[in-house]
Amino acid sequence: MPEPSELLLLGGRILTMADGPSYSADSIAISDGTIRAVGRREDVVPAVSPGARVVELAGRVVTPGLVDTHTHLGATATGSSFVDCRDFYRPIKTVDDLLEILRAESDSAPDQELLHVMASPMQEFRLQERRLPTLAELDDAVPGRAVAVRFGGHISVVNSQTLKLLEISDSTPDPAGGFIARDRRGRATGVLHERAQLPLRPYFLEGSFEEYKTSIESHLLGAAARGVTAIHEMVTNAREIRAYQELEREGRLPLRVDLIVRVIESEISKWAVLELGLQGGFGSDMLRFAGIKMSIDGGFTGRMSAWTPIDGEPCGNHPVIRIEQDELDEVVAAYHDAGIRICVHAIGDRAADMVLHSYEKALIGDDSRDLRHRIEHMGNWLMDETRIRRTKALGVTPVPNPAFMYYLANEANQTLGSPRTEGSFPFRQLLDAGFDLTFGADSPIYWPIDPLRDAAVAISRRAIDGTEVALDQAITNYESLTAVTASSAWLGFSERTSGTIEAGKFADLAVFSGDPLTADGDTLRSMPIVATYVGGREVWSAPTPTPGHDRA
Repeated sequence: MPEPSELLLLGGRILTMADGPSYSADSIAISDGTIRAVGRREDVVPAVSPGARVVELAGRVVTPGLVDTHTHLGATATGSSFVDCRDFYRPIKTVDDLLEILRAESDSAPDQELLHVMASPMQEFRLQERRLPTLAELDDAVPGRAVAVRFGGHISVVNSQTLKLLEISDSTPDPAGGFIARDRRGRATGVLHERAQLPLRPYFLEGSFEEYKTSIESHLLGAAARGVTAIHEMVTNAREIRAYQELEREGRLPLRVDLIVRVIESEISKWAVLELGLQGGFGSDMLRFAGIKMSIDGGFTGRMSAWTPIDGEPCGNHPVIRIEQDELDEVVAAYHDAGIRICVHAIGDRAADMVLHSYEKALIGDDSRDLRHRIEHMGNWLMDETRIRRTKALGVTPVPNPAFMYYLANEANQTLGSPRTEGSFPFRQLLDAGFDLTFGADSPIYWPIDPLRDAAVAISRRAIDGTEVALDQAITNYESLTAVTASSAWLGFSERTSGTIEAGKFADLAVFSGDPLTADGDTLRSMPIVATYVGGREVWSAPTPTPGHDRA
């Protein structure tokens, strides 16, 4: 049944994010998905007809909907089942724990040619044995069947049958931008890094297209349960783009989605977006094209990000440059000239300096157009004054990842080395330099989409294991909430329609069970969301009715 076109949210505490850190209103009137009035109950009620649906907030806090500016939801969603061995989701302490799960579930999904297993990034650092499972152990645990265990997005471990299935032998050459791990005798060990994993991709997408769409829809609803109303989604192939289009056409797209199309190391050709003549904002209020994406170096979780070498370099790092400088310069210049927003993954300092060079060469910053180019993952490590100054002069926005700090602070210290992690995640420094701070979770292949968690760790600076990170870089509750609302809306070119609670903007709202302005970081991180509205439509509500709220 369609919901009434008019809605009154009454008797709450409205954090508009347009009036500073204060609750300047208690009620909101909504009509046809748009906020008609914000203020006191007696002033707001007349803005809609007497038949409007009424929700009594009973003092609960309402904020603008939350936004995650860097997701990989379509790449994580599958049309088939997978075995979940992620230690952030399940109590897995040893390699044997993981193998026991595989033994127990090896007969699952019998129609799949390859058993797809999801583990967490850098899980080997948290396992008692402090290593990945071996090819021989996987052969023993899942005899006679191909199996692949994905440890995040940058490294997979496979068994002998999978190597045969993928036609990978000891003599198979390493692909550009990746490599096949080998032992001292040159034999493939079953560990695949970066682009060496690409042959696995088709096997992760077994199942019908309708099942795949349903998986995406389920992930989006999971994000809505954390107050999310919009995501910036990185896509790499026609299947993902088609799925989002069909979900919107069928009325099954619960959140607003900005599609950022990857054009290198992608099933989409490098110049496809240029050849189509797409421009930022093409689409609808729910689904639109928002730019292109490239990745210069590997992921730090696979220890393949590109850093300047340091004394005492931690062992196990294998820097990978996935796009050489001349190709990067060419692509940046072409898309900038075409007026298309560019987002570049750069984790290591070498990679960050490469993209800054390309942006400078394209004269970004000397252009009257407002393209809001980005550097993904910049703002996590090694943001010295020179790098900050260059980035700010170009008008480029860093998009850091507080989730890396929360889940992997200790692992980063071990693998990157203290010279690189000192002053990590310098959010106070970025704000003071005048950047519009936003957060991207790089989810959900690693961990759930949850901007509230990311906002909370930016306040507490405390990782999941209790590690404290550069406490002097903490920011306030209001600043952190701004990062996941108003600033993220700006980064998505949506500041005129969302990001704050004001008349004339979309009614994209999150209703909190507590007070996000006064909660400490740990409390905020786990604070339940009572309801989430997108365009005035309740897309998620708490499963158990809460007194004072008629639906949630």
